[in-house]
Amino acid sequence: MEMQGKAPISAISALEEINRLSHKKLGPPRSFSYGHLILALFYLFDRQEISRDKLAEELGLGGGAIKTLVITLRNSELIETKRNGNRLTEKGRDLVFGLHKYLFKLAILKLSYLNMGDYNAVALASSSMVGQVNPIKLRDIAVRKGATGMTTLVMHENEIVIPPDGIPLSHVSAEDNKKLLDIGPSSDEIIFICGASSEFLAKQIVVEVAVEAALQRRVKYAI
Repeated sequence: MEMQGKAPISAISALEEINRLSHKKLGPPRSFSYGHLILALFYLFDRQEISRDKLAEELGLGGGAIKTLVITLRNSELIETKRNGNRLTEKGRDLVFGLHKYLFKLAILKLSYLNMGDYNAVALASSSMVGQVNPIKLRDIAVRKGATGMTTLVMHENEIVIPPDGIPLSHVSAEDNKKLLDIGPSSDEIIFICGASSEFLAKQIVVEVAVEAALQRRVKYAI
């Protein structure tokens, strides 16, 4: 959705804005990351309005961390606080539209062959912003953040394949292949799968790895 009379924000600009906000100085050291910021914006977009306590519950954050996160978003004019909770501003919705041009879907799945941990978070993203995938490098990034495992797949035409050799996932695990197809990946999308000890951590890390994969290229796509 484009706002009339206003240039739509690009995906890379939205990601860079989130990265900037995560490093903005505000009070004591942060106990949340840009993954939490993105997830917070997505929750607000989906539910229109949410209380601070409910947002803390969804993100797995404590009272002090969620207070600072909300202040960060409010001071950046991305959200506004009303009597019933917090909601996105027009600027906040524009930013989410930009993020959704890269990150299309986020889900928690029970997987067998591709099981990476107690909880497996799956994110779909545009391959045009990442280019050739290096699964080992992305796995190392995820593990440093606290993940128990990470793998990356590619939707090529109508088939999910395992890079770098392009082995069809259906040849290895028909069960996992069906579960991933059910969440609706499109051709040339990347499928990030991250395992962690909690649902909160799995979602946070899979989003952050997807963001870092795009930001490392620093290519100004106008998408």
